[in-house]
Amino acid sequence: LPMSRTMSVLIGSDVSDSFINLITESALEHSLLDKNPLQWMILSFQKMYISFVFREFDILKHLAEKYFHVRFKPWTMTFVLSVQRFYGGLVSFWLYRQSGDSIWAERGHEAKLALSKWTESSQW
Repeated sequence: LPMSRTMSVLIGSDVSDSFINLITESALEHSLLDKNPLQWMILSFQKMYISFVFREFDILKHLAEKYFHVRFKPWTMTFVLSVQRFYGGLVSFWLYRQSGDSIWAERGHEAKLALSKWTESSQW
């Protein structure tokens, strides 16, 4: 569901309604955060990614703070989620360049370190 909405927004079909709906689904988010944190993290990532693509600084900052609210546990560093970690790092470094807030630089470096550790431990 999050991916289809992301694709819909990125190709420009009904951008305003889709984007607003993506940003304001707080009831769904709270339900997922309590019941299924992995799905909540995926939904939060999709919203953050859309804001990053469109370079919406204020929205992106708000969504990135929500996304990074979930502390990454070892189970979150699977191969599939490594893509999210990579883009989370890109978002963090971009927010750091725009705002100068060092917390974003730290988050970017954490993402970089996590990916380095994952590649060292991977048998691929």
